[in-house]
Amino acid sequence: DAEAPAQADAASVPEEQPAPSEPPTEEPAAPAAWPFDWGLDAFTRPEVRTGYDQLGLADNDFVRFRFRFALILTPIELGRVRLSARIEPQASGAWSSGADLTDAALGLHQGFITIATDRVSVQLGRQELVYGEHLVLGSVPWHPTGRAFDAAKLRVDLGSGAWLDVFGAQLVEGATTNFADTDAYLLGAYAALGPLLHEGLALDVYLLEQLRGAASSGGIPVTPGLQRSTLGVRAKQRVGLFDYRAEAGVQLGRTGAVKLRAFQVDAEAGVTLADEHLRLAIEGFYASGDDPGTGKNEAWDQLYPTAHIWLGFADIIGGRSNVAGAVFHAAVNANAELRFTLDTHLFVRPEVGALSGDGLAGFEADVGARWQIGTGLALRANYSLFRAFTDAYPVDELAHFAELELRYTR
Repeated sequence: DAEAPAQADAASVPEEQPAPSEPPTEEPAAPAAWPFDWGLDAFTRPEVRTGYDQLGLADNDFVRFRFRFALILTPIELGRVRLSARIEPQASGAWSSGADLTDAALGLHQGFITIATDRVSVQLGRQELVYGEHLVLGSVPWHPTGRAFDAAKLRVDLGSGAWLDVFGAQLVEGATTNFADTDAYLLGAYAALGPLLHEGLALDVYLLEQLRGAASSGGIPVTPGLQRSTLGVRAKQRVGLFDYRAEAGVQLGRTGAVKLRAFQVDAEAGVTLADEHLRLAIEGFYASGDDPGTGKNEAWDQLYPTAHIWLGFADIIGGRSNVAGAVFHAAVNANAELRFTLDTHLFVRPEVGALSGDGLAGFEADVGARWQIGTGLALRANYSLFRAFTDAYPVDELAHFAELELRYTR
């Protein structure tokens, strides 16, 4: 074979051996991730009121403000549990319009720790309790101070996005020598069960308990004890172009020797049109008032809501008790950054008492606009016109309210 010698010569050439490899160089350890995050909620908002004094209120003009900074400890693995925390101080109030200048006091809005597993978490400390549309428990985010509770909350993950909260909060510390004498508490169980039944369905049930011990002075009762149970249900869903929201509750219990028997219902139905640019909705609501002739207290207690959302931005009609009405809502999304709203309310007092007429209380129109300037930064404007009716007010007058708010949130 003519190629054999060549192949033999090639085979006799020794192969080049690779140089000995250097021992692997150890990479420097990556620095530990910074275990903190932060949040910010800051706004300033001038407010102007006219005509309120004719309705027994005050024509107070304010420039309200808030600066709320949150330092958040992101979850740290501690064996079987994860630990996280949040501390959120704030300075809030209203700028002085006089000659005196004072700095806002710095307080603590929230401060809590959370211990969690995959299915259960416990949150201890000062914290917001927010559920649904803030109808019974809300944080009042429009107010400079807002609302938080000194509470302990247990959350159980029920799967598929459903959950159960059980919590207890101390509302008033009587600070007497007798343990828990005159203290007040809020206890609750709130379950979100909708995801277990249908995707996109919100269906909540809750039981809330208000408890307060009686107070006496020299053996004479000064403040009666209170036990109020609130049983409620909430549903919300969107199906195609249509959506609905409803929430109802009953209250039972007693304050002193007086029985409590009250109820409320709030329902809204809407439709979204024009490729998500227009939503129209109608709403009706009723919260019972007290009829002095029954021997029971039938007035619904609104508990701790963000009522300003639902009963008019003019904030003249007051809390959700002895009030009924109808609302028309319209919202226009001009684009991703600009939104316009119109809400018109008709308010009625179901229990008119000594007042004459049908209990018509007032008509209100709220016109608003919101411009999302950039990430987290928004400018909001609102004008409200309230027309009082003499069934509920001494004079038939117009009241005006206007506000302009610049806000940053993260």
